[in-house]
Amino acid sequence: MRLLTSKSQVRTLLEPKITMYTMEDKPLSNVDLEEYARKYKLPLVGVFSKDQLPDKVQVGSYYVNMQNSADGDGSHWVLVKVFDKKNALYFDSFGERIPLEVMKFLQHYKPIPYSNRHIQNIDSSRCGLYVLACDRYMSTIKRKKMLEQFDDFLNLFVADTKKNDGILIDYLK
Repeated sequence: MRLLTSKSQVRTLLEPKITMYTMEDKPLSNVDLEEYARKYKLPLVGVFSKDQLPDKVQVGSYYVNMQNSADGDGSHWVLVKVFDKKNALYFDSFGERIPLEVMKFLQHYKPIPYSNRHIQNIDSSRCGLYVLACDRYMSTIKRKKMLEQFDDFLNLFVADTKKNDGILIDYLK
């Protein structure tokens, strides 16, 4: 048994690491998403099912599972990012429209930018990683207006969705 002698050794041991195992095509849990948000120092408000969003909107990131809470462990992750009292965006790696539950949650934000670009391959289970990548990009690169920055993030990916998982993994390393 090895003794940990410094706070940095303990912190290093406890920090999640994106490894080849987590980069495998497997779904992330709410706990995984929370750990990676801490690692990347992302402004995560919380992880919610679409039918369990909070009553009050706060500035920060919301990782939303598109399955209702009563239906089980989850099916697909999306990002709702609130920047301030006027600006928020919605990101779905499958390019789906904003669901009614999220529209209700963001009712004071008009318009709500979202992408209809399908960047995740339909056979991929990496939606949680796409959410983390978008949140990381939108949280750390602030050289442009929000819409331009969102467009820049989407333009990291190509039309061939089978190639996008590799682009995603390279970005998150």
